[in-house]
This record gives sequence, structure tokens and C-alpha cells, in this order.
Amino acid sequence: VVLAIISNWNKTVCPKDDVYFLGDFGDKNRINCLNGNIHFVEVNYERNGKSEKPDMKIYTNDELTVTGKNNFKYFLRHEPINPLENKKVDEDRFYIFGHIHEKNRYKRNGINVGTDLYNFTPVELEEIDWMRNAVLNHLDENVFKESCE
Repeated sequence: VVLAIISNWNKTVCPKDDVYFLGDFGDKNRINCLNGNIHFVEVNYERNGKSEKPDMKIYTNDELTVTGKNNFKYFLRHEPINPLENKKVDEDRFYIFGHIHEKNRYKRNGINVGTDLYNFTPVELEEIDWMRNAVLNHLDENVFKESCE
């Protein structure tokens, strides 16, 4: 799987592209094989390893903010947050997350960009903007149910 991620990443990402990686890569020593200006959120799999990529920006606070189309702010996290369970969370925030792998593609307040949902390929910001529009304007209650009834 790691070799597929590296191959698909380098087919998608140019050396000067900004890339936000939300954790669970595994062997951080292989990151030096990846194209791009990497902003890396360290989580449980990566905290103890060292990377050979000297220009990589490493974050340990598990939340970054990036701006997409029409100056829309995305809050990038490793794990999703459910505003109904966590009252400290601003319900107006829209999250980009991974961690849960293929379990949920969408939540009411975010999108799962785990590579296992996208053929082990990074998801471009334009596609995230498109999916955000679908979540906010077109998906109904049936999409967000946890189980079939």
C-alpha cells in the first residue's frame, strides 16, 4: 500500500505543489520519496520517526486551516469531529479529515480525504470544493445515517 501511495502521489503532485498530509502514513522515512511542499500532521503512526525530507513542515497540533475556493476556510484534522458530540466545536466549521479510512466519506460538517477512498491518490482542493458544495447543498439525511433501516 505504501508503494501505491508514493506512486499515485508523485503522478498527482508536482514538486512545487503544497500538500497537506493528515497522518497515518506509517514509515516516515519514505516521505523523502514524495513530491511537493509537504505540510504534515503527525499522529500516532508518525510521532517517533524522523524524516529525511528537510523542507517538510511538521505540525503536532492536529489542526490546520487552509483557504479554498471563494475564500472558504477548511479546518484540516487527522480525526473527524462531530459537533453534536463535542460542544466546544464551532458548528460552522467545515473539516477535512482522515483516520477513519473507508467508514464514512461525508459527515455533516466535513469530508474524509483518506487515500483508501480515492484509490490511494491525494485529493485536490478543487475536488474538495466540489464535494463541500454537495455536502452543504445537495446531500440529504439518508447520506448521513450510520446504518440502513
